[in-house]
Amino acid sequence: MKNLILLAFKNIYSFRKKSFSAILSIASGFLALNLFQSYIYDVTLVFASTYSERNMYGDALIRYQKRHTTIDPTEQKVIDDFILAKKEQLPVTSKHLYFSGSANNGKQQFYFLGLGYELDKGEVLRGRHWRDNTLYGESLNSLRSDTEINVGEGFSKSIGCKPEVNVTIPIEKNGYRHKAPSFLCDFNSLQLSASTSSGQVNAIESKVVGIVDGLFKELDDRYIVSSLEFAQRLTNSKDISYYSLKLADIDDLDVISNDFKKLNLNSELELKTWKDFDIGDFYQQSLSFLNLFKYFFSIIVISISTLSVMATFYRLINERKKEIGIYRSIGFKNNYIFKLFIIESFILSTAGVLVGLLGSVIIAGVFNIIAIPYALGMLTQPVAFAMTLNFKIVTFSSAVMIISSMIFGYYPVHKAMKSKITDILADT
Repeated sequence: MKNLILLAFKNIYSFRKKSFSAILSIASGFLALNLFQSYIYDVTLVFASTYSERNMYGDALIRYQKRHTTIDPTEQKVIDDFILAKKEQLPVTSKHLYFSGSANNGKQQFYFLGLGYELDKGEVLRGRHWRDNTLYGESLNSLRSDTEINVGEGFSKSIGCKPEVNVTIPIEKNGYRHKAPSFLCDFNSLQLSASTSSGQVNAIESKVVGIVDGLFKELDDRYIVSSLEFAQRLTNSKDISYYSLKLADIDDLDVISNDFKKLNLNSELELKTWKDFDIGDFYQQSLSFLNLFKYFFSIIVISISTLSVMATFYRLINERKKEIGIYRSIGFKNNYIFKLFIIESFILSTAGVLVGLLGSVIIAGVFNIIAIPYALGMLTQPVAFAMTLNFKIVTFSSAVMIISSMIFGYYPVHKAMKSKITDILADT
């Protein structure tokens, strides 16, 4: 075997121009497949981090299937005790409340949709990448007054708030890169009004301290974020809309969910991953489309890449038919010759993969640094074009190129082995 490997390297060096062509062919195929898969993977990470971290959904939710059905204090007491009993499995939980009403800036009145949450726990759910989640101004992490709020970018324009400097801030899986610029409003305070459960109208003066991304335009144009205390005070209610749960181990979800079902609660109150509620519909649909897109174009890329490799190897080995004829004429066994060319194919394909991997790292690194913004679906903010390499993608791309190279290296050798030695030598 050692002699075979040494001879294979010697042959590769002897035919270095053709070998280099084969390596480049494999490298380009690997590069195209690897970078495309890495781009799709990065987009899925952006979506996942947007929901689980930026939107503070964590790993799972406790809520009613009907979005507007709230969890009352009695139910919260049972759930709080349940969470406390499982604090090792549920290290981070946060309460959230949807609320709505009208906002008045002193000149006009606007309808809003709001979300109140426990600020300290929400900050932990957002993690280090999305801790500061404002496009402009300050997040609610540094709340100095319980009447401070953040508003969606579209809503901020409607009520008369403008950034001092307009910048393009693309979404990335690891949060925003920028330090949020400041902004100015045409008013000192924004009066929020909402109907209480008793039918009365409650009003509170609030101060806009930050502008955030509402994710979708329809929501962004009406979006307000506040502390949970503010939302409950405005609605004069202690109810909440849902709990967000961060699990220590996601594999425990089924066990925790089954234990939750044993509680003496309304059967429509469920604990399951956010993907299984209506808020996860867009995520699931987007993921299905991305997977379809990935499989379709991966087949095209693999087909083009393997055809290129096939043509290169067929030409490379076909031009060495005389060498095969000489090997056979001096007594080399067919099995030995097969092994020699298979080893050569493996060495060339491995070299091509390594060159392609180096190119992938360089190209992906450059694009990740530049972070070119582009529009993605219905999202309000552009997404940074980026590629995330991972072991599974690299392994898949490597396997495709190495296996196809060895298969296409085998066929012309097999064809030459079937021919008569005199025909091979005369033909070349």
